[in-house]
Amino acid sequence: MLDDILTFPADHKIFRFANLIKDSEALRALGLDPSNVETFSDYLTPYSANDLLDAPFQIKPQIDKASFPQSRFSDGSWSVFYAALEQATTEAEIVHHYLKPALGKPSQPRTVYFDRLSCHYRGNTKDLRPKLSQWSKLVSNDHGFCQELGRKAIAEQLDGFFAPSARRDNGTTVPVFQRRALNNGKVLDRIAFSMNPQTGKISTKNL
Repeated sequence: MLDDILTFPADHKIFRFANLIKDSEALRALGLDPSNVETFSDYLTPYSANDLLDAPFQIKPQIDKASFPQSRFSDGSWSVFYAALEQATTEAEIVHHYLKPALGKPSQPRTVYFDRLSCHYRGNTKDLRPKLSQWSKLVSNDHGFCQELGRKAIAEQLDGFFAPSARRDNGTTVPVFQRRALNNGKVLDRIAFSMNPQTGKISTKNL
């Protein structure tokens, strides 16, 4: 399935939102007020860029036999570091996959916190974007097709894909399968994402 796609040495800056800090529920448990960013932002635990690069590749306890969370390009048997070529794509993806489920439909405004991370991606890569017209399942909510591509990437020891974003037109996601392909991580800023319970609109604020 991947045999007719050229493998090339990619060399790009990529972006990701990462969340290793306590969310609002944990802050409430500490007696802090999540509705007032200025009140508790200094209490948020600092993490290094390396921590954020390492985190997706670290085995986490799971209820089932899988070692990693299931995702678009993994059935849980291997790790994937999800990033994007464009910052706007990272935001569109994070809103869909994490913020809407995390923020839910609260009766009161609720806030969650992410670090915006940049890093350098260098590795053997296949570009799936030209295949979108043939492989519509690249952006399907059914991840079985993409998970099979991920399985083949692991078998071939590929470092990553350039793939079309399912959440932003013409956006490019970068699923990375090997930690060795990532370096020069930098935390750009910390973002508070808040949902208005009346409108459902998500707003952002730099901390």
